[in-house]
Amino acid sequence: MNSNTTSGVAWLALIVAALALVLAWTAFNRAGVDLEEMVAQEVEEAVEDAEMAAQEAERETREATADTLEATAEGLDASAEATADAAADARTDDEE
Repeated sequence: MNSNTTSGVAWLALIVAALALVLAWTAFNRAGVDLEEMVAQEVEEAVEDAEMAAQEAERETREATADTLEATAEGLDASAEATADAAADARTDDEE
């Protein structure tokens, strides 16, 4: 009889689980939420955010590169001017 009781409890648990699954499925369908659409929308938003971040990083990199090139050019100009001044001073000293 112990085996029959266990078997009966197992069948009852299986029936309750099946009913719970049916109720959960019905509630899910009533919610009207399409998970595929939700996931697709979230992925699209994430891609847009990543593209905007990449564009911002590219812009900042271009600006930093331009600033560096400008500073380098100014440094080279100053160095060339100092060299020219030194050469002019040396010629003046040689002539005297």
